[in-house]
Amino acid sequence: MTNIHRDLQYKALIWLQGRATARGIRAAIEVCVDRGWVADVVALFNLQSRFHDKFPDHRYDLSIKNLIYYAGLFEIKVSRSDFLKDFKRNNSQKQTYLPCNFHWIVCPRGMIKAEEVPKFWGLLEPCKTNRGLSEIKAPLFVEQSWPTLHDLATNLLWKYEFAAGAFWDRGNATRKFLEADWMRQEQKLEEDCERCF
Repeated sequence: MTNIHRDLQYKALIWLQGRATARGIRAAIEVCVDRGWVADVVALFNLQSRFHDKFPDHRYDLSIKNLIYYAGLFEIKVSRSDFLKDFKRNNSQKQTYLPCNFHWIVCPRGMIKAEEVPKFWGLLEPCKTNRGLSEIKAPLFVEQSWPTLHDLATNLLWKYEFAAGAFWDRGNATRKFLEADWMRQEQKLEEDCERCF
């Protein structure tokens, strides 16, 4: 896994945290979602009500919307050839089997055009400042049964059980880790600027 790949994984989680309710997200990296398919990031989350309007194809009961949780999957692509290998083949597993409610491709800025992304997938790429992600194309909502979501939640629990540290939530440990990472990046940027002057 390259540094770019890891950085995009973290940015995807931070991006999703900004759309989740105070209940936060439960997520893991490198999760097996089907035979032969290890997704880069999988998360369970409760969506803030202001984001429900973005998905008109999904009808929800206003009285229970706070009890609903969704599953999101992020595929990180750091090279165009990797994207073409996984998404441009006919009957590709990633085009025919959609295990979550929302699916995003995350890639470096400008590497993939929105019209190249498969129908149900969204596209995220770094902002111009490279601090976060911006959604270039929104994914379509895919209805999933409760048993499917339960199986996914079980996979996340097993991932947490066997790879402590890869499990993410909105807790203090996550924030402290990300803050330390940002501080290291800012310090490196300051050092680079000092060398220039």
